[in-house]
Amino acid sequence: MKSLILLIVLSILGKVTGLFRELSIGIIYGIGDVFDMYILSMMLPSIILDVMSSGINSCYIPMHQKYYKKKPNVLIAIGGVTLFISFVLSVMIYLLNFEIIILLNSNLTDIKIDYLYLYSIPVSIYMFFYIVSEFYKSILICNGKVSYIPIVTSISNIMFISVLYLLYINSINSAIALSYCIFALIQIFLNYYISKVKIIKLIKSNGFSYGDLKYFISNYMVLFLPVAIGSISNQLNKAVDKTIVSNLENGSLSQLYFSQQLYAVMVGVFAVNVSLYYYPKICNFINNRDNVLLNSTINQSMYILSYISIALLIVIIIYGEALVDLTLGYGKLTAEDISVITLFFSIYASGLIFESISAISKRILWASGDTRTPMKIMLICVGINVILSVYLSTKIGVYGVIIATVITNLVAMILLMIKVSKMEGVNYNFIYLISRDVFMFFPLITISVLFFESVFIESQVVDIIMTIVFIMIVSVKLYYKRNEIENL
Repeated sequence: MKSLILLIVLSILGKVTGLFRELSIGIIYGIGDVFDMYILSMMLPSIILDVMSSGINSCYIPMHQKYYKKKPNVLIAIGGVTLFISFVLSVMIYLLNFEIIILLNSNLTDIKIDYLYLYSIPVSIYMFFYIVSEFYKSILICNGKVSYIPIVTSISNIMFISVLYLLYINSINSAIALSYCIFALIQIFLNYYISKVKIIKLIKSNGFSYGDLKYFISNYMVLFLPVAIGSISNQLNKAVDKTIVSNLENGSLSQLYFSQQLYAVMVGVFAVNVSLYYYPKICNFINNRDNVLLNSTINQSMYILSYISIALLIVIIIYGEALVDLTLGYGKLTAEDISVITLFFSIYASGLIFESISAISKRILWASGDTRTPMKIMLICVGINVILSVYLSTKIGVYGVIIATVITNLVAMILLMIKVSKMEGVNYNFIYLISRDVFMFFPLITISVLFFESVFIESQVVDIIMTIVFIMIVSVKLYYKRNEIENL
């Protein structure tokens, strides 16, 4: 539990600096053509990056846990495949991305088209660097160095902000994309250095067995392809949202983007990191067929994710605008922009628990070797999201698009949990514990915090202080409840 808390704290630092990385773009450029076109230029690459990130982390980790000690060549095989795929994808994005955007957005002005063209080369280079850095990130996770990842991210974020500002004051038009290239390159270097895994040295010391390489690559691709197809859903849903919103009123796309970035901070810090923390353990328990410890780990992870998701939702509902204003209320964003972004963010946050439980459920199935079921469920959910987004956007605009995403995440969670429950020895004991918190602890602490807040004059400072108090109380309760959680 202590190592998980340390990971979460460091991840918050990494995500906060990451949020400021994204906000630095808005602060410098404001809401307009430069930023909007960068968002459009990254729509397809973002889908591919999400697919590669999920595929590499989800498929390499169980293979590493199973083979690396006896056959280190598994690292050489998967590393080589990663380099090859990242190069091919980068070239494809350079050749096709611009044409696809123009095809999907026929009403773009000449100025917007010029910005898109400027982003073409830097975006493709960024893709290559980012995918390679994800491979080294997976090695850190397997080597028990997962806590270094947010530290590397924080350093890279700070460098991004510095480079972006320097390029901006020197009037470099493709500054945003070039800054991301530097961001990913620094991650590669730091992850490579910390992992202490030297691929060339590994080849020399362990030889180069064609049979082993063929075996590892074929097994990896069998796992990777269904995971990759299923993982498309997350970014594809975002792409659907952005495409629909880009045809609504001016500025809506940027507002949606900022709300998604805020939500991504929560998903990254909690859903992704908690899942990655438990993933190697789940892989080991499944390989060793230890159903008792597997069931306990599943319930621990689901309870912690549920508890954190509910606590954050309460904070955002009560203090969301103060927090968003503290984070975004600089530069060229207006007060109206802040209000709209807050509302979008709040709706997204209502689905955090669904996305969190889905994240750990997918990894449980992947660790068991079942990569097809999550793929099928995610593809079904893409179809649901497209239908709901198109329909609801005609009724309530941008709000309909976001609500469609939340409903889709709920459906995905239910289907994944049903499949996981069919595994031998799995029982959802955490539901009783989290239900007790929902009906007893959270209402009590929420009412208490609101009561004490009413004593003070309403202000942003008071809201921030009460937010910190609320988070400290729920964190202390979670810590002192660790024995009960570990016995689930």
